[in-house]
Amino acid sequence: MRNDAIFKRAYNSVLNRMTTMRVGETIDSEHVMARELKVSRTTVRKIFDSLARAGLIQVGPDSIRTVLRLPGEQEQFPDEETEFGREIVERGFMDLIQQEVINPGGVISTSDLARRLGVSATVVREYLEGFRQFGLIARQENGTWVFAGFDQKFARELSDFRELIEFRAADMFGDLPLDHPAWQKLDDLEKRHIEIAEDFENLCGLFPKLDQDFHTLINSVLENRFVNNFNDIRSFIFHYHYQWTKHDEKTRNFVANNEHLAYIKALRTQDRTQIRVAAGQHLRSARLSLLASMQPVAPRG
Repeated sequence: MRNDAIFKRAYNSVLNRMTTMRVGETIDSEHVMARELKVSRTTVRKIFDSLARAGLIQVGPDSIRTVLRLPGEQEQFPDEETEFGREIVERGFMDLIQQEVINPGGVISTSDLARRLGVSATVVREYLEGFRQFGLIARQENGTWVFAGFDQKFARELSDFRELIEFRAADMFGDLPLDHPAWQKLDDLEKRHIEIAEDFENLCGLFPKLDQDFHTLINSVLENRFVNNFNDIRSFIFHYHYQWTKHDEKTRNFVANNEHLAYIKALRTQDRTQIRVAAGQHLRSARLSLLASMQPVAPRG
């Protein structure tokens, strides 16, 4: 569902660009589009295929794509299909924490947060409810919430539990029959990792979302309701910690992307020893990266 929303947002962006173009004009290359839209080249190819099927562009020699006709406003995906309420709340909640609008010990009003983010109070309440069991927030009698915050102790506990779950999930993934649909999804994720590796300087910003998708796929094979609940908090913390400190972001993303590729290679061997080694290496790096992101960076010189 989330990948579908990403595609639809990017598709609408391309249509918006095309409204400023002329019939016969050439569309930018996959590489340029991927960089500017901040999506993978796989997503860009899907967009181009959809535009061609709609008769909006024509593919000529050397994959040169030209505009056949200009799009109409009715050809865009509706706004509600390009952004999900939960995504809005998740991103907005973390933005407010980063901006220190929400601080540890601070009170969160459901109605105020809903108003700030332009979503319903129900969506906000459902989102916050999921964090109560992990001690990140507490609900008060008057319906407001108190944000407890997260520190290195929380990060260590989160990492401990994550490793227990993912080692089990990685073992099960390696045991899947080769005709299981999860292997095709893994192939698709590998292509996205390779695309980033081949143009890392321009595409490294795509890695946090790819990291989220990769680990969600690994853990999905457990089909465990408790793990599914944990995945929300894991994705929230591990996805957004990339934004907490930027001083070594590219290095961390580069290392993690390569570790994912090694992890994927190990999964394909279906050898538990190799899978455990690759998974362990990456999970240790993720733990250190998360802990480092929660430490203040010493000022330079």
